[in-house]
Amino acid sequence: MSEIEDKFNLFFDQLNGEKIRMAYDASFNNPEIKFLCLYGAGAVGKNMLEYYRKAGIKVDFFCDRDPGKIGRSIEGIPCISIDEIKAIKGEALIILSTGSVHEVLPILEANGLTKYNHINESQVSHFDFFKDETCHGETRDNVMKLMRILSDEQSKKILYTLLASMFSFNFNYEEIAKINEGNQYFADDIILLSDESFVDVGAFDGDTVKDFISRSNGQFREISAIEMNYYVFQRLEKNVSTLNYPDKIHCYNCGLYDKTGVIKYSVSESGSAIINGRSSETVKEGHSARMDDLLDGKRVTFIKMDIEGAEMNALKGAQNIIRSQKPKCAICVYHNPRHLWEVPFLLHEYCPSYKLYLRHHTELFYETVCYAIPE
Repeated sequence: MSEIEDKFNLFFDQLNGEKIRMAYDASFNNPEIKFLCLYGAGAVGKNMLEYYRKAGIKVDFFCDRDPGKIGRSIEGIPCISIDEIKAIKGEALIILSTGSVHEVLPILEANGLTKYNHINESQVSHFDFFKDETCHGETRDNVMKLMRILSDEQSKKILYTLLASMFSFNFNYEEIAKINEGNQYFADDIILLSDESFVDVGAFDGDTVKDFISRSNGQFREISAIEMNYYVFQRLEKNVSTLNYPDKIHCYNCGLYDKTGVIKYSVSESGSAIINGRSSETVKEGHSARMDDLLDGKRVTFIKMDIEGAEMNALKGAQNIIRSQKPKCAICVYHNPRHLWEVPFLLHEYCPSYKLYLRHHTELFYETVCYAIPE
């Protein structure tokens, strides 16, 4: 048995639902904490606020390094200064909600603010999964199965670091920083670009399309950019029109899923997500499609996918393309903790010869990607 397997076995042996609940309560149901402050009032912070509100968690303040935000109300929450936090530091918990943790932590520590944590949307919305001991045995079995099909030790280290940190509900920046690396979707040690027909699922405003073109030095066969949010799609089309590849980039305004039809989706600053039965002022209607239908007859050599938790459904709608063409894949697995193994298992089912990797691309719990490379 390897060292990482020994660490996992010890980790699972020590998992305890009551301790997990107590760790959660230490942040959100602690009588000593009177104020909850999200540090980072950008897209990450606003998205976290939305999920916290859905979970019944009250956020009292934002704080941000941008002086232009101080004194403003952001999503109905006052944004206060670092000095104002210092005045209540004995009664305040800071939740990190910025991707620039390495820049923020020195600021907090220089001001004597050492009571901070990071508990993200996935941990909050799937808390029952984390605390339910009947899920712990299932998780253990799936993790050990996944270990057997991951292709390198770095993937296993990333899996352990993420699960150990997330189940603890006690953010360990030093450990997450060790697994963080750049080049999201294009990990240098995994992805080699060569005359690709690239499918960008969750293309947003074209940021990854531009990155792909740069990395491929403009040498590619075709790009299919797929974005569900109509308003963002308009930005995507506008940005793509400036890239001077009119016959090689095709934009599609739909959401990829395992069936075709009308869908409802929620809209936030950080993205859009397909929803079921929930209504709010930010709900819009769109159309879903199966990749197998949308791109029927097209060559596909590389699929990137970041669609706010709908990755499993979209992959099921792409299984014919994946089985027959065996494209490279870079699929996000951070929206749901089960996706850490469910996505690799599905890709392995469709193409048993895939080499599978995990890589992590932020200083928080976001942007974990499963890479699948055909042999």
